[in-house]
Amino acid sequence: METLIESKPSKHEQISSVINKGQRVDIIESLDNVRFGRSPKCNDESSKFLFDITVPVSDGRHRMRFEGTPLFLDNMYREIGGSGFAKYATYLTDTRQIGLLEKNVNEQLSRKAKHFMLRGLIGQDGNTTMRALLSTKYKRINDDTIHDLVSKIMDKNTHFKCLGGGSSARRTYVRYVTVDPIIMGNRKLYFGFQWTNSEIGEGYFELELFVCDGYCDNGMVFNSEDIESIRMKHSGKNYVGGTGILSKEHVYGLDYKIARSVEWMISDWNMQRLEDMVIGSFEKTFESDVEKDQLIIEAVGKHYKLSEDLITQAVEDFDRRERHAYGLQAAFTSAAQKQPCFDLRDQVDRIGGEIVSKTKDEFDKLIALAA
Repeated sequence: METLIESKPSKHEQISSVINKGQRVDIIESLDNVRFGRSPKCNDESSKFLFDITVPVSDGRHRMRFEGTPLFLDNMYREIGGSGFAKYATYLTDTRQIGLLEKNVNEQLSRKAKHFMLRGLIGQDGNTTMRALLSTKYKRINDDTIHDLVSKIMDKNTHFKCLGGGSSARRTYVRYVTVDPIIMGNRKLYFGFQWTNSEIGEGYFELELFVCDGYCDNGMVFNSEDIESIRMKHSGKNYVGGTGILSKEHVYGLDYKIARSVEWMISDWNMQRLEDMVIGSFEKTFESDVEKDQLIIEAVGKHYKLSEDLITQAVEDFDRRERHAYGLQAAFTSAAQKQPCFDLRDQVDRIGGEIVSKTKDEFDKLIALAA
């Protein structure tokens, strides 16, 4: 599977490292039956503490032990005691008062007689982690299921290839683009879509239009009123069965919904509309000089609440031959590619898509922020 557009290293990872192939373990249980404690993997001398979540399964006499991820632990603290308790738990951890932390957390758990879905994972290395504390209405649509359904369609399409993707503690991203680019100046533009998903309640399953710039491997994600995206919520009917490990969920009609959605994403009409909009962004120009270039990038970066470091990098990356909407977004998306967090890179890719999709009047107002 090809994951590179240019010969240089890509910021996208191979699918084999993006899609987690571990065994999902989903449990319905009341929190007053869950126990919390320091992991045997660490001791008083450990520089960082790990915490285990122990959950009863089967007949209630057997228990499974999972290492809680930081995101799971924070969500659990907030669920059993609110944001104040979460801050207190963090303080106890930072000050290494682990015995007091265990006592307080287990006391709060014992008072929470409410059923939740706990999403665990048994990795291919055998390690078990507890990833999410979710409502019993949560609809499980997993990354590996989505990938199998999407790749089944796209592997047959010779006009597109898989660019690869990325993953974070919260979301998974996989991107497909055209095999042949459109050349605009020194840029090679590849058009396609990305699917994103969160298995832990941190977002929807979505299909969105995507453009990759082969010149610097940055991209743009389009999700606005003018550009359609497809979204599926992770919510369904409330689970009314007993406690214990859940069997694999079958989402009725998911294969049909995904097939129709992907076909719409890559339709000739949709791709042509995307191409026209991106190519049109080269015509939305602005008058400037070296000093004003910096003022414009700083003003736009602050408008989108980007960090000072990323804005500074965008100033350095801006190509002064490209004083137009595409060139402006390219400065930010290029700077974002130097960030290690895929969630942040995706956030800036969305900003890039928003800049490019603005009308001429909207773009001029954005440039005017520098005044």
